[in-house]
Amino acid sequence: MTDLISEWTVKGYHPIIGMDANASLDEARFSQFLDRNHLIDVVGHVTSGDPPPTYSRGQKRIDFILGDMHVCEAAIQGGSLGMHEGLFSDHTLQFVDFDQRRLFPNEAHTPLIRQERQFTLKNAIKKNAFLRKLCEIHSHQRIGDRVVALAQAFLDEGKTEDLVQRYNRLHYEIRCSMLAAANNQARKKFGYQWSPALVKAGMMTHLWRSITSSKRRQTQVTASARQLTNLLDMPIEESTTSVWLRATATSTLQFDVSGEYNVTMWQNNCNGLRASLKWLWWIGQAKTGN
Repeated sequence: MTDLISEWTVKGYHPIIGMDANASLDEARFSQFLDRNHLIDVVGHVTSGDPPPTYSRGQKRIDFILGDMHVCEAAIQGGSLGMHEGLFSDHTLQFVDFDQRRLFPNEAHTPLIRQERQFTLKNAIKKNAFLRKLCEIHSHQRIGDRVVALAQAFLDEGKTEDLVQRYNRLHYEIRCSMLAAANNQARKKFGYQWSPALVKAGMMTHLWRSITSSKRRQTQVTASARQLTNLLDMPIEESTTSVWLRATATSTLQFDVSGEYNVTMWQNNCNGLRASLKWLWWIGQAKTGN
């Protein structure tokens, strides 16, 4: 572990290590390991007072997130989360929130919300579908055969540059396959399509509120109202006259309920709540057949 940390530190990387150490900070070998690699307990660094225990059956801290000073300076807060939803363990899940801009200079990252951190397996349908998709990908890419062949090659030839490159490539493909299988089963966030009629009605409402407000204040029609008239293909040149307003409102903004109740949007704006309640009453009558 020390050789690995030293190798990547020389290249300019900063270590973040999650470790089930089975040892506390005051134990000699673990303390020497931290000093030798200039590592700090990140959760302990950002926690005021005593950090939370990591062993659910006692008060011991034997699991750690370790990093160098750069990592600790970027840490904001840390603590423990339960693993009861997905993994039955007597250890707790450690987490640290980082200032992304300090941890990764000049790069922006989207952090996970706290509810998505815990490992959950409640949805058996999704879980089984994920495993089926992952097996399908691994079978197509012959991942199992390649792992066995690569392990045998390491036994025969030892650690060579070519084998290390093959290992890194295989590791990358396995990671990508897991992400692909997960994305295949994830909920698609495409939003939803609003009804064009609903969109037009909303635009009409905003338009008339803006125009009547301008008339009431005796000001010019706003730029946003002019944009709406263009989108709705309505002339704006005469929109400063009350005659045009009333004529257009009467001709374009009428609605009927069961052929008996007819009121213009102009009247609805004037009568407000009374018209809305009566409209709802007529709908209720139509629904009940009375």
